[in-house]
Amino acid sequence: MSQQGATLEAIYLEKLERLPSDDELRNWEARLIEKGDAVVRAEIAQSAEAAAVAARRQQRAELQRKSDAFAILRRARARIDTLMSDLLSEIVAEPVSIGVRQGVESLLPAGLLERLTAAPAIRVKSSADADGQDIIVLLPDDLSAQTDASRTTLVLLDSWRLAGARFARPTYRNSYEDRWAAAVSRFPPSSRRGPEPVLLDPGAARGVEPTPSAALLESTDLWRAGSPEPRTVATSAALHHFLTERPRQVTAALDFWDRYMGSELARRYKALAAPPTL
Repeated sequence: MSQQGATLEAIYLEKLERLPSDDELRNWEARLIEKGDAVVRAEIAQSAEAAAVAARRQQRAELQRKSDAFAILRRARARIDTLMSDLLSEIVAEPVSIGVRQGVESLLPAGLLERLTAAPAIRVKSSADADGQDIIVLLPDDLSAQTDASRTTLVLLDSWRLAGARFARPTYRNSYEDRWAAAVSRFPPSSRRGPEPVLLDPGAARGVEPTPSAALLESTDLWRAGSPEPRTVATSAALHHFLTERPRQVTAALDFWDRYMGSELARRYKALAAPPTL
């Protein structure tokens, strides 16, 4: 290969990420001899193909940056979850159990089930009948008059959004209101207070109006007792750390425990890094 051909191949690889064809080599070699490689390099760089290649490179770089950022986020979140799991283990010997009704797993926010199963102080049970657990995660159709109103229950509402079609429906608000009304109507009438709307996937609302994605009926046993019950404290702390991601509620439960036990779990929880965000 001639020196001009080698130079053109180098320019093509740099600007177009490919080798020139034989016709391209013949067309550019004469111009390379006449104008020099700097001119030819500039002309190739100004082509539409080179602009498309530059755009793809920028896109790849952005995707890599986001991938690196999410990797940092996952590591930070995993570290915080481990520390939180350690705190829960100081309250209860047995893990906080979360019953996920069969078929609900795929509707949970991305990565949530992995976070739960990775925490030693959390035990996830998936079955057709997830009753008997500290926290139950289900769909409105799973509610019945026999649902235990004293157990913490989390009912997914807009499951289609959690499954990934967040912006697929222009009538989303009406869809949410219908789901909320349907869920509330199915809660046991013995509930002392109505269910609370919560955002199960806080990150999903970034940049848009947050719309609750679940109805929460949290057991009030934690606040009724004269002294804190270890399992209710641990359940509340686990619920609001892993599922609703509301640090204030976690701190409130731990503060209640600390006042009676003389411990410093709330202070240690506050010392954890804030929930990581991008």
